[in-house]
Amino acid sequence: MIPYCGDQLINTVLCCWTFAILVDHIVATTRKKMKYPSLDLFWPIQDILVDIIIVVLLLYDVLAHNHWMLQYLPNIGFANYKLILAVCLIFSYLRALRYLFPVSRDLGPMLVNITLLTRKDLFIWFRLWSLCLISGALSIQFVVYPAQTVDIYAIGRAFVRALVGLFLTEYADMEGDAACSSLYQTTEVAHTCNASSLNPYVLARLEQCPHGSWINYFLLIQYLLITRLVYYTLMFAIFGYCLVFS
Repeated sequence: MIPYCGDQLINTVLCCWTFAILVDHIVATTRKKMKYPSLDLFWPIQDILVDIIIVVLLLYDVLAHNHWMLQYLPNIGFANYKLILAVCLIFSYLRALRYLFPVSRDLGPMLVNITLLTRKDLFIWFRLWSLCLISGALSIQFVVYPAQTVDIYAIGRAFVRALVGLFLTEYADMEGDAACSSLYQTTEVAHTCNASSLNPYVLARLEQCPHGSWINYFLLIQYLLITRLVYYTLMFAIFGYCLVFS
């Protein structure tokens, strides 16, 4: 969420935390495979690979803040940096649903275990949707506005977009702004992760300038599909089930 490639201290803590999760995933997967040799490792390996990507990106940012290391590092660019992290965030959210979203194999992916869901009704529904809400809101907002300062306005705008997305679709800034989007293509901006190295005027314009990209539509569409086809339908299914048995 933090502009450009983030804060060095926060990314250092996140890097260590994610590395610990990575080690835990590797150890747990290895133990399960040794105990159950026929265990399918496809999805556990995907989890490990995503953890590795996140650790590498966070480590890249930590090193990039040391200017003497820049000559040894490839030029990723903060927009691409945030894009990859956003995709990893979405993947982690979707994988987390395997613990919180029991799907019936017999009745199809749109049907859920009604008994479990009606025990706490809206609380469980909101807990499930909040994962989609948080990941979708933050991913879309800070990929469309990769240089925006993290403040109450930015966070509020992100969640308003996501909340309204349950009923309406806001996509006016998905293609960027012709008046300023060209700034993202300049050499000064495209190959830097450090805001301090940019001209203050350019920095001020970038904070409010949407970054046009096809990935903006991808993030928006996947959020709308999950929200409207799954959670929107699920909400009415819960209400209908409760009315029938009330």
